[in-house]
Parts: sequence; C-alpha cells; structure tokens
Amino acid sequence: MRRIKDRLILGLIAGFSANLIKEAIAETGVRTGITKYSCRRMIPFILLNKKDAATWKGKVLGTTTDFTLAGLTGVLLTYTLSFTGKDYSHLKGIMVANGLLDQVYIAFARLLPQVRQDPNGNLLCRGIHTIFGITAASIITFLGDHTLFEKNRSRNRSIEEMETEKERLGLSLKP
Repeated sequence: MRRIKDRLILGLIAGFSANLIKEAIAETGVRTGITKYSCRRMIPFILLNKKDAATWKGKVLGTTTDFTLAGLTGVLLTYTLSFTGKDYSHLKGIMVANGLLDQVYIAFARLLPQVRQDPNGNLLCRGIHTIFGITAASIITFLGDHTLFEKNRSRNRSIEEMETEKERLGLSLKP
C-alpha cells in the first residue's frame, strides 16, 4: 500500500475520518437521551440566533464548522507526531484532541450557559474527543509514510549522503 507523505492531506483524512466516528457516538448519546448536545449541534447556537440555529442552514453551518475543526486538529496531530515521533501516538492524540477541546469548550461555556449545566454532555464530549484523538493518531500512523516520523532526520543521514550533498553544492574540501 502506498503511504501518504503530505502532512496536510494526511491530517485532513485522519481528522475527517475520526470525526465521523466521534459524531456517530455523539449522535447516539443525543438520540438515547444521555445528553441534549453534540459539538455539531452546539456550534450554530454560538454563531446564529436561537431561531436560525435550528434551521437546515444552522445544521449545515454546525456540521461544516465541526468538520473544519476536526480537519485542523488532524493536521496539528500529524505535525505533532511528525516532529516528536510516532511512539506513544495514542497518548499524543488524546492530549492534542482534549487540549483543543478545552480551548473551544471554554468559548462554548461562556457563550452558552446551558452547556455548563449538562454534566452528561460534558462527560460524553470528553469521551468522544478521547476516542477522536486515539482514532486520528491510529489513522495517521497507519497511513503516513515512515519518513514523516523519523526524528532528527539530518542526524540519521549517512556520511556518504552528506559527502554527496557537499559535492553537489560545491563544498567539497578535497583538492
């Protein structure tokens, strides 16, 4: 199987794919009555008035915004794994996903006081973002090319590769 070398594309694929799973779990929580809110359903109430948030335009806005944030989170996680290596990738995925959740949630909680009063929704939100982080990290490490995750690539180059590069640049010290 051909691996993905582009960090942006890899992150978008991982973020969108993990978000499908996250939203499926969130919708199950809403439909079973565990909570009233999912990320996709909260966003329109922040960006629009209450009447417009419940329309199809509000739902489209919520869904597209949620997937945009998921894609950006996937890209951030791809760069994190790329620069720190893929060891402990699930833990790194959890930290990035929940760290961003904390930042976005602070804005939600200030703008929507009813969200703060829903402990089941808050616990579900934390859980689905943990699953999002693990899923996105798994997708990134599975689909990503191994060269993306090599730490300190310049240190790992062989002497022959460095000599070839020096000669190509005209920096050879040989007479």
